[in-house]
Amino acid sequence: MFGVQSSTDCTKELLAVDRIVHFRDLTKVANACMHMLTFEFPLRCTGHEKAGAGTTSQASHTPHSLMVSFIRSTATATFAIASIAAANPISTLETGDYYRPCGDKVSGVAGTDTIYHRSPCPALNALANHGYLPRDGLNITDDVLRDALMSVFNLDEELTQVLLDLVPSPFPLDYLSIHNTLEHDASLVHTDAYFGYDPASINATLVEDLMSRSIDGLTLGVAEIGAARADRLAECEANNPECAFGNHSTMAYTESAFFLLGFGGNGNESVSVEIARSFMSKERIPDCFVASTSPITLAEVQTVVGELMVAASS
Repeated sequence: MFGVQSSTDCTKELLAVDRIVHFRDLTKVANACMHMLTFEFPLRCTGHEKAGAGTTSQASHTPHSLMVSFIRSTATATFAIASIAAANPISTLETGDYYRPCGDKVSGVAGTDTIYHRSPCPALNALANHGYLPRDGLNITDDVLRDALMSVFNLDEELTQVLLDLVPSPFPLDYLSIHNTLEHDASLVHTDAYFGYDPASINATLVEDLMSRSIDGLTLGVAEIGAARADRLAECEANNPECAFGNHSTMAYTESAFFLLGFGGNGNESVSVEIARSFMSKERIPDCFVASTSPITLAEVQTVVGELMVAASS
């Protein structure tokens, strides 16, 4: 399935930032201040219609003039803050706030020199989009990645260490995009590298196909994801003359197990369509996401990997 590559609307993504001090609101404040300066407090001399010969203007010393000075200073400062926020929207974000970079500012191509670096991994991209990892996707250390995986998804120490061993420290997110290392063909939501798309670009058609597989219309489980894995491989073999999957099957099924356990967070090997769509399409941790109440273990992941392989072969 070749599908349609999704594109991120920069305006919509900026508007989606939670708790950001929007520069448009600051501009409104500044405009209001300037309105007060122009219409509410016209400059005039105290006690005189006009300062004439032999008179001394009191305007610079009156409460009125101090008010004017205060408003003018406030307006100037507000415009300055607005300009900073417009130029660098992430400067106003706190950890947990969502901002997804877009356009030519971001890339998942290995070795990219864009401002923001991303990967083919929705989970790590989501962590960066929310500030649990560096928002630019650069210089991610073992300690930072460990804290993010354990605090957000509640992975236990052993499983976390297994994942840390897959990457150097520090590393950029685009390190994961090197083809046939961690990135692989037959992805659930990404087009094969052979077709030349940015490895971090999401195939909207594949996302919709995945979501539509829900048997009950509400959740995705082992049966649905196992079937999707089998179909992705069949499509790769049919359409990609350089399809390579055998050596990466364990990684692919491990990712699928994390999809169910990490995103699902409910201990029953399933994830809601709503949460899955948020992670896989927008790389956003949805407000309704609740991490597993007990740490997710390596043994649990291995069990689900086995179940997925059985489902894919049936």
